[in-house]
Amino acid sequence: MAYSKRVPIIKLVLTKEEYNNLIEVLTQNIESENIELQDIAKITKEKFLKYGIPQENDKGEIEINLKLYVNEIIDIVNQLLSYINDKVSKNNYYQVLLKLKDSNSK
Repeated sequence: MAYSKRVPIIKLVLTKEEYNNLIEVLTQNIESENIELQDIAKITKEKFLKYGIPQENDKGEIEINLKLYVNEIIDIVNQLLSYINDKVSKNNYYQVLLKLKDSNSK
């Protein structure tokens, strides 16, 4: 059988602040009561801490580079949405979307 190496196709570049914020969100989700959320947060946090590559950019600022698969990006978005679910106002933007779609179709 031929050897096949899957290489992550998405490169995520974060500032130190963004990296710290994302790790903090994952930490908070690990402490949540949702077991499924905890498990994914633990795996993601461990990967970010283990495989994050700090580098200096052209401006002399430190950035953290992460290589991710599509499913890992989906996990990150779900983690962020779960974290902010109770922290944002409950405006119904879905209704706004429907109104815009309806007005565009006329």
